[in-house]
Amino acid sequence: MKWTTAALAAVLSLTGEAKPVSKSKPNIIMIMTDDQDLHLDSTEHMPTLQKLLVQRGTTFNNHWVTEAQCCPSRATVLRGQQAHNTNITAVRYPGGNYDKWRASEMDSEYLPKWLNDAGYSTNYIGKFLNGHNLGNYNPPPKAWTEIDALIDPYMYDFNRAVFSKNGQHPVNYPGWHQTDIVRIKAVERIKQLAQDDKPFFYWISPTAPHTVPPINGPSDNMPQPLTRHKDLFPDLVLPKKGNWNPPDEYAKQKVNWVGRTPPLNESMLAETEVLYKTRIQSLQGIDEIIEDVVATLEQEGILDNTYIIYTSDNGFMIGTHRITAMKSLAYKEAGQTPFIVRGPGVPEGVVSRLPGTHTDIAPTLLELAGVDPASFPKLFDGRSLLPQWREPTGSGNCSQTSPVQTECSGDVIGVEFWGDANYELPALPFNDPQGPYGAVMSSFKALRVAGEHRAYLYTVWCSNELELYNTLAQTDPDELVNLALNPDAETRRLMTRLNALLLVIKSCEGDVCRAPWQAFANDTALAGLPSFSTLDAALDPRLDDYFASLPGVHFDACLQVQVVANERPFYPEAAAEGLGTAWRVTFDDWSSPAFRTRDKVPANAVPAGSVEQRTATFADLLAAQRDLTGFELGHVNRTL
Repeated sequence: MKWTTAALAAVLSLTGEAKPVSKSKPNIIMIMTDDQDLHLDSTEHMPTLQKLLVQRGTTFNNHWVTEAQCCPSRATVLRGQQAHNTNITAVRYPGGNYDKWRASEMDSEYLPKWLNDAGYSTNYIGKFLNGHNLGNYNPPPKAWTEIDALIDPYMYDFNRAVFSKNGQHPVNYPGWHQTDIVRIKAVERIKQLAQDDKPFFYWISPTAPHTVPPINGPSDNMPQPLTRHKDLFPDLVLPKKGNWNPPDEYAKQKVNWVGRTPPLNESMLAETEVLYKTRIQSLQGIDEIIEDVVATLEQEGILDNTYIIYTSDNGFMIGTHRITAMKSLAYKEAGQTPFIVRGPGVPEGVVSRLPGTHTDIAPTLLELAGVDPASFPKLFDGRSLLPQWREPTGSGNCSQTSPVQTECSGDVIGVEFWGDANYELPALPFNDPQGPYGAVMSSFKALRVAGEHRAYLYTVWCSNELELYNTLAQTDPDELVNLALNPDAETRRLMTRLNALLLVIKSCEGDVCRAPWQAFANDTALAGLPSFSTLDAALDPRLDDYFASLPGVHFDACLQVQVVANERPFYPEAAAEGLGTAWRVTFDDWSSPAFRTRDKVPANAVPAGSVEQRTATFADLLAAQRDLTGFELGHVNRTL
């Protein structure tokens, strides 16, 4: 929604403030990168991000994802639910992808639909969900006013980008880099939206700094920066944090396949350095997106009535715990993302430790859009973070302004994963029972307590091996000392409480996800015992026998997907009938239709992203646009 000059002048004359607070609904822009780390200092190498968002907004450095993988994490943002409730648990069949999302009919009730109902224009550009491809681009994803989506199998191919706008015939832009295409289109769309009376939501989703999977033939797998950035940072080296390529003293305290991983050799170390540098180079294109988006908002007179959220779908590990390059795991490097907010009422230059997750994004955006929290969709597992955006140095997660915030429980975070180890650098032999890593499965259930005075990571792997780390900054922030290996009496007491929390949160829904201790409130076995709603209270010695009596979280098998029988035990037992099934279509099996193409879309003969293209116009981009040929488009059985 656009401010008129007269209205702006009137407000300024009354308040004397440079940033008026509009009584109209704000615009919302979310820029989501792909696999951007927090703990490897990537944001420190983005000067525009620092100048226009970090210094002009609030940085939340205690923000987490609940499954550190692209498609599940994005589904969580779209629905405000944890992955065990969306059942989008992986990036491909059978765990999940765009086809499974559609078949589950979760696109009938999700973020763009709710924002439409709140009077918003809803817009999207870039990567949507994995598996949104040449076989299923039409009909387009539901409820978006405009969606200009990247299309598989070229989603990560920076020099062979294919888009489909609103389900129209896919197009390619020879000679152009994906990041420049996203930037130029986003600027043009914001100019259009600024002329509309409706407030708008715009999700801008480039794929940098993701690696390039070798789907279409040989690839060096590294991110592909714009050519104008490929020679930047000649002396840059990967930060060697405390858990980088650790010695046996610590590495052998890990369990499952991670504990069997040998030290990185010289070849692997060299690859990690190249990967880190190309990631940072590729993020310079994202910095240019930020620069142009903010400049356009300012030129159109709507910057001061617009929230800008900057984040990633998950974090990333390079060399961490001897792992060359990966996400998906419970460790902090995979689970934490940048999360920066600029907008009306958000303090500038502040760093906040208040906890939040991607599950909270949808409720927060709805409250920003003026939706009464009492009217929030009942399926939400998350809570609105708006109170802590406004008071980031306060106790935002304890606020009573919203019925979805009933106690100080925001620091209890469930983490989960189903599937095998998905390395981003193709250097290691996996799933070989005779190989050095054995048969590799990464399925786990984990619990993170992300408080300031108590902080833990507790993980139950599908091998039924345990990890426990005291992650306080002054204790073990690098998650190296596994307290579960030889626990003393006090640690065993703690583990019974963490097991109880994990028992609840691994299959929670709604209010229980937001306040997991409340699940125990009606347990008759607690009659006469002290009540508790925090971990400190639960550690009362009088509760020892009760917590010791609860079943331990465990797996019967290491599976690629969520199977109810393998998710047992449940607490309460009725949770077995939940898992989000009231809010989605369920099915025992499904398949993702295959499509075939005779011809591949040609890659750019020369990598794109020249200095001249930095100032190219939307008209310049359109002049290069071409429809895919029939042979490039291929054919598919599109019946789900």
